[in-house]
Amino acid sequence: MESYNIEYKEDISNKPRKLKEEIVSFLNSNSGGKIFLGVYDNGEPVAFENENQRLEKYKYWEEIISNWISNAFSPDVTGLIFLEPNSIPFTISISAGINKPYYYK
Repeated sequence: MESYNIEYKEDISNKPRKLKEEIVSFLNSNSGGKIFLGVYDNGEPVAFENENQRLEKYKYWEEIISNWISNAFSPDVTGLIFLEPNSIPFTISISAGINKPYYYK
């Protein structure tokens, strides 16, 4: 269930800005949080057609978010955002930042 520290996202393709907003929100919070990709808002996992489709989607997400970590946020968020692409669901763990406020470009 979604809460103050947990957010579910079905995908990032259709609304990447919304995911960046969630990440910034956790960076600017006192406790950070986790975002689970491939999960509907009701907590149900997204059904992929097959394992290869899931792996391709996870690889795509990892590439996009890794790029964001390097380029899309300020101040630098290296070491504050951790990706777990081998977990099911795909997990983004965000630590509360110490150089607040954070924003996305």
